[in-house]
Amino acid sequence: MRQHQPAHRRRDAGVTLIEMLVVLALFAVVSGAVVMSLPSGRATTSAEVGTAAFVSDLNHAVKLALSEGRGFGIAVEDNSIRFLQRSDEGPWRAHLNPDLAQVKLFPAGVRIFDQARRNGVDFVVSARLLPDQEHPLRVRFGDVSTGPIVTFDGLAVTVEDDR
Repeated sequence: MRQHQPAHRRRDAGVTLIEMLVVLALFAVVSGAVVMSLPSGRATTSAEVGTAAFVSDLNHAVKLALSEGRGFGIAVEDNSIRFLQRSDEGPWRAHLNPDLAQVKLFPAGVRIFDQARRNGVDFVVSARLLPDQEHPLRVRFGDVSTGPIVTFDGLAVTVEDDR
């Protein structure tokens, strides 16, 4: 005749399948949280941040020029860009919009291509927003030999990554 063993003796024999699955599920949740908190493999460079900020400012300036009927100018220095406006063909001054009036500093450096500076302004956008495809503004952010290049013809902005 077979003797019945108490329940506590069978339990001491090992770990049940349910307990193993619970532990594995907890391990998966914790490891997923750790992986999600790690930074991505590709770091954003200051040149990429500068490019994105400049493109955003250009688009904002074009929208304002369309809505207000006023052109604007762009002056590029060693590591900064200024948006300018002129009133009734007077001298250039800081842009009237406070977001664009601030001097934009770029620690990675800014380099302008093939631009003839006129009265302290590198590129002029008329109030009619006519594209100047023969002499667009071309600005490189970052190193002299590498980095994104922003091309602006007075209406459209394009970015090419020159790596």
